[in-house]
Amino acid sequence: MDDGLDWSGIGDDGDNEDDEQQYEVSGKDAIILLIDCSKDMFHGPDETNAFKLSLKCAKSVMSNKIMSSPKDLVGIVLFGTEDSDKNAFGFNNITIFQELAQPGAEKIIELDKLINGSISEVEDKFGHSLDFAMSEALWTCSSMFSKSDVKVASKRILLFTNNDDPHAADVQLCTQAQRKAMDLSDVGIYLDLMPIQKPNEKFDMHKFYKTIIQLPEDGSCDQYPDASEKFEDLLERMKSKNHAKRRMNSLMLTLADGLKIGIGVYALVRATATPFASKVYSRTNEELKSMRKTFLSTTGEVLFPSDIKKSVEYSGKTVMFNQDELKEINHIYEPGLVLLGFKPRKYLKTHHFVKASHFIYPSDDEVSGSRSVFAALLTKCIEKKVIGICRYIARANSLPRMVAMIPQDEEIDGNNLQRTPPGFHLLILPFADDLRHLGFNNPVRAIPDQIDKASKLVGKLRFKYHPDGFENPVLQTHWRNVEVLALEKDNFDDDVPDYAKPDNEMIKRKAKSIIDDFKKTVFPDDYEPNSKQPKKATARKTAAQTDYDDTEIRQMATDGKFKQTDRCDTETILLKCENQSNWEEKRRAD
Repeated sequence: MDDGLDWSGIGDDGDNEDDEQQYEVSGKDAIILLIDCSKDMFHGPDETNAFKLSLKCAKSVMSNKIMSSPKDLVGIVLFGTEDSDKNAFGFNNITIFQELAQPGAEKIIELDKLINGSISEVEDKFGHSLDFAMSEALWTCSSMFSKSDVKVASKRILLFTNNDDPHAADVQLCTQAQRKAMDLSDVGIYLDLMPIQKPNEKFDMHKFYKTIIQLPEDGSCDQYPDASEKFEDLLERMKSKNHAKRRMNSLMLTLADGLKIGIGVYALVRATATPFASKVYSRTNEELKSMRKTFLSTTGEVLFPSDIKKSVEYSGKTVMFNQDELKEINHIYEPGLVLLGFKPRKYLKTHHFVKASHFIYPSDDEVSGSRSVFAALLTKCIEKKVIGICRYIARANSLPRMVAMIPQDEEIDGNNLQRTPPGFHLLILPFADDLRHLGFNNPVRAIPDQIDKASKLVGKLRFKYHPDGFENPVLQTHWRNVEVLALEKDNFDDDVPDYAKPDNEMIKRKAKSIIDDFKKTVFPDDYEPNSKQPKKATARKTAAQTDYDDTEIRQMATDGKFKQTDRCDTETILLKCENQSNWEEKRRAD
C-alpha cells in the first residue's frame, strides 16, 4: 500500500555496514623485530645467511606496513651485539637499531645498506657477544612500547634466531627469561618466534623457547611452527604474523532462549584500493586537512548536527524528524546474531551471494565458556553437513539481514602454519524482494558432440587457483613507482608482471588441437562472427509512414486519434503536413 511517504534518504546513516572501516578497533599496531646478532647467525652465503634473511623480512614488514597501514609502528632491536651504546635503557649487548616509529623511506634505505653490504662490514658494525640476557632483550622491547606516546591496539614482538638454546649453561638466565615472558603476556604484549633452521640441524623448541613462547589465545594455531631454512618459507610465515587480527565487532550469538555466547566478527577478505592522493600546501608541502561546515543560507549561521532535521511530505504536510527519532525508526532488534534453524548445505546456491561475507570466531570476554560451546556447534555442523540460518544485525541502527552460517574446519600446512581458521562464514542472503526472475525463452541446446569437445577443452586447461598467486597489477605498479621515488632509485619499473593475462603460448601448447576441434564442432564453415543479423521486416506500417492532407489531420485531432500514436509518429505527421503546406504556397506564388 502506498502511504504517500517518500522514505528515500531518511535514516540512511543507520545501515552502512558496507563501510567496514567503521567496525575496526581504533588504534594502531606496534611491532618490534627482535633479531639475534650472535656469531651463528652470520654463517653461510647471503642466500642462506640467517641474519640477512631476518633483515629482508624486516624490510618486507616495513614495505607492507607503508602500503597497508602507514600509521602503524615498527622498531628493530638486535641482541648478542658487542656494541651497547645504542641502548637508552642501559642493557649490555643489546642494540636498538631502529626506534619504534612509523615506517618510512629512511628506515628502508638503512636496511638496504645492510642487506646489500658484505657480511664482514655488518660484523664490524655490530660485533658479536654471547654475554646477553634474553630477559633484558625482552625488557628493552617492553620499555620501547611503554616509552611510545602513540596509543596502540596491539603490541607484538617477533623474535628471529637460529639458536634453540641461548642460555644452555645458565639456569638463572633461563628462569629470568621465562618470568619476563610471563610479564609481557600479562600486559598484553604478544611474543612470537620466527625460528631459522641451521643446515643439517633441527631447531628444538623444547630446549628453551617452548617455556617463553605462548600459543595464541584465540586458537589460531595449537602447534609450534617448524623452523625455516629458506627465505620464501620465512617470508610466508611473516605474512601470516604481520597482520593484526582486529575485530570488526563483538556480538552475542543467541542459540536458544537463555543460551547466548560471545563472538567476534572479522573480515577475511576486503578489496584493496589505490590510496587517495593527499592535498598539500604548495609552498611547504605540508599536508592539508579538509573540514566541512554547514551554513544557513539566509543568515550564514553555522549549523551543528543537532540543528539539522530531515522531513517527508505526507498529505500536504511536512513531517519533521530529529536525529533521535531517525534512530528509533531504524531500531527493530538489538544488535547480534540469532539462530533461526538449520538447513542442509546443498540448498545453498551460488546466486544467493549478495555481498562480501564476514567471519565469526568465539570470545570468552563477554561469556565464559563461549569457545567450548562454539567448538561443539562447529564440529556437529561439519559432521552433519548443515548450515545455520540466522538473523544478523551488525550494530545499533543497522537493518536486519538474513545470513547463512557456513562452518569451516581448521587446515594446517606442512610447516605447522594455519592455512584456514576454524569458525563460521556469515554469507549475506537475499530477501524475497531482492530476487530477480529472468525468463529466457527458447534457449539454445548443445548437441552431445559439442558437449564432449567442450569437456575435453575444460579438462585440458584446468589449473590450481589460489588468490595468493594473483597480485593486482594496478596496485603493484603504483607502489613500485612510489618506492622508486621514495628510495631515490634510478628507473621506474614499467614491466610489472600481470598474472591476470592468459598465457596464450601455454594454451596453444597444451590444447591447440582440442581448441580447433571445438571451434569446428560449434561454428560452421560459413560462420562469420562480425556479421550483423538482418532485421525482421515490419508487419505493418506506422502512422508516420502514411501521407495525410490537412483536412485528414484536423479530423484525426478532432477524433482524438493522436492519443493512440507515439509521440515521434505525431511529430513526423505534423512535420510532413507543414512541409506539404509550404510547398503548395510556393507553387501558388510561382
